Amino acid sequence: DVDGDGWGNNADYDDDGDGIADPDDDDDDGDGYSDADEGDPDNAGNCVGDGGNSLTQTITPDDMDGDLICDYLDTDRDGDGTDNTGDAFEDDACADTDTDGDGMPDSIVAGCTTTLTEDSDDDAAAGAAWSISTSSYSTLDVEIYVGGVLQCTLSTYYDTDGPCEISSGDIEVYVDYCSWYCGYYGDSTDTFISVSYGGSLVETLTQCSYSTYSSCNWYWLYPGTLTTLLESSYAVVWSDASETECGTDPVDSSDTPTDTDGDGLCDDIQDSDNDNDGFSNADEADCGESNSNTSDADYPTDTDADGVCDGLDDDDDGDGTVDTDDAFPL
Repeated sequence: DVDGDGWGNNADYDDDGDGIADPDDDDDDGDGYSDADEGDPDNAGNCVGDGGNSLTQTITPDDMDGDLICDYLDTDRDGDGTDNTGDAFEDDACADTDTDGDGMPDSIVAGCTTTLTEDSDDDAAAGAAWSISTSSYSTLDVEIYVGGVLQCTLSTYYDTDGPCEISSGDIEVYVDYCSWYCGYYGDSTDTFISVSYGGSLVETLTQCSYSTYSSCNWYWLYPGTLTTLLESSYAVVWSDASETECGTDPVDSSDTPTDTDGDGLCDDIQDSDNDNDGFSNADEADCGESNSNTSDADYPTDTDADGVCDGLDDDDDGDGTVDTDDAFPL
């Protein structure tokens, strides 16, 4: 007796007492969900898997946002204004965007109760990739491991091989076999392996330090572990706050701050020594030698190695006598 009028539904011509006879009423129990959507114990409704019973108001379909459209049929089931197809968190009205796909929302609606944690780095790469390639005139067998598990093998015979792509992790390069010559026709040493991280070249390894015909097995390179490369040594994570301060877009992973020395501080704005050569940007400009503050190979002259360039040092040779009184200041 849905409407409590003393007449059971099977004898009541208007089950919900809304003034519309049941044959003409598309919501017999008056719960706001149509009979076609709810269905009943004998007939499945349109709200597949959401429950509901058109014969009683006490059983209604799942409706997360309470908009009287069951979740199965609702194109925005959490009711946050973003369609399910474009909502990274379609079951949580507190967030809808996850730029970097790491499972953490770019932002959370103020005052909204949720188990989600706001992302402090919206455009972080979802996993930068290592790329290892061989480029050598020697015969090489190289194995690449992550956590002791073989990922791939590179082999060469007067040729190149690769790249070996690894999505993430700390890698170990192991030389299983190496023979033939370090130099090619007496030229400078050949590149043995090239390693890139996130598309940027981070290290090149050469066969030996000699330009000679001698077998590379005779020198420092021999079968065994060649090097271990740590992901954390190359990955710089830029928080949204840092990107905003540095003037780049915190939701565009291709727009990152310039960081010459890779110390996690953007040049000029956060970093007082862009190239990490020991001389501040200001000093490199003031030392009078037109040094570049973005190259650690181009630094001011510092005769006594006291960290003060000669142009600013009143005792260049550090002998205790100021240059103006020193017959031999250098």
